[in-house]
Amino acid sequence: MEGSSASIVELTTGEVVVAGSSFPYSMATQINGEIVKLDSNGVTLWRRVYGGNRNDYFYDLIVHNHDYSGKSGYVLCGRTESNLPPGRADAWLVRLNCMGLLTVPQAAFIAAPLPAQPHVIALVNQSQYVYLDSIDGGHYIVNWGDGSPPYICGQGYAACTGSLPTHTYQSGGLYPVTLQAIVCNDTSTLTRAVCLGVEPNPQAQYTYNDFGGAVQFTNLSQNAYFAQGGYCVWDFGDGSPTTTQINPTHTFTENGNYPVTLTVVVCQDTSVYMQFVQVQTVGVSPPFFEGGQGGEQLVVYPNPAQNTLHFTLQNSLTPTMRGWQIALYTPAGHRVLHNTLSPASATASVEIGHLPVGMYFYTVQAGGAVWARGKVAVVR
Repeated sequence: MEGSSASIVELTTGEVVVAGSSFPYSMATQINGEIVKLDSNGVTLWRRVYGGNRNDYFYDLIVHNHDYSGKSGYVLCGRTESNLPPGRADAWLVRLNCMGLLTVPQAAFIAAPLPAQPHVIALVNQSQYVYLDSIDGGHYIVNWGDGSPPYICGQGYAACTGSLPTHTYQSGGLYPVTLQAIVCNDTSTLTRAVCLGVEPNPQAQYTYNDFGGAVQFTNLSQNAYFAQGGYCVWDFGDGSPTTTQINPTHTFTENGNYPVTLTVVVCQDTSVYMQFVQVQTVGVSPPFFEGGQGGEQLVVYPNPAQNTLHFTLQNSLTPTMRGWQIALYTPAGHRVLHNTLSPASATASVEIGHLPVGMYFYTVQAGGAVWARGKVAVVR
């Protein structure tokens, strides 16, 4: 393989990282970007080659975050011709970790008590991209959740076995076990609950509010123990990826009824709850929303609102809202509230506690014309 170096960085360890371009003898017409790490004696520690179906070049190399230990990784810039029409090129920017790789660690494990020893748990490590056997490889830290010292293995520590070790607890209970997978300065953390002699019996439940297609979900699950390692999985029923957020907001692109499923897992106990979520406000812009020039002068709060909605004028030539009319409409255009304001001030309030939860459109009329309009969500 032949090539040329374009940038060299010396680390505080005495090691050197070189970036440039190379091509194999058998494919002399295709050039790839290359990064190489050498020890203080010039011995190659690792070599990475990046490129596509045409010529690709690394022109410069810097250490990420100005960390010359190399633990923060590297940023390379150059030029790429891959996946472009002949004669075309584009800028190329690549962020690599301290091993010269694109990957980041992903912590994953299964923990369960041993059948014949109810106070002893075993961990099966399912983590990825930690590279324990490589130069600059990573390590694991396990916190057992009972105040005992953590277990650490990997580069710079004791060698790791295929499965992480067992751990004995002094008494039964629900314990949050946390695994950290660490490579360079990248850390992936996962916490899972371990139940010893207890049955958590989770009960999945949720409610939701539609804010113009962006649906806010509120997790009402019981016995979920999220702070102790219980977790949940949301399936929004529209083919999008699932999420493990506790209270997610999901944007639907079309109106419809979606079977949204919430699964709650605590130890080996699982609870599943599904309901059809009705989305009606995607792309809704009723005819009565045409016109209105004062929106930038009117503050409407809080939004979402529960019982009372406030309207305040600011920086307006109109000092009061006496005689103005405020109306609320459903997404289908049905008027559900109509108030004529009487206070001789720049602030007015309307009561909305009687309205069902959901999305509404408001209009503010002055002198018989729509002066401002907008959306407001009613929540409980």
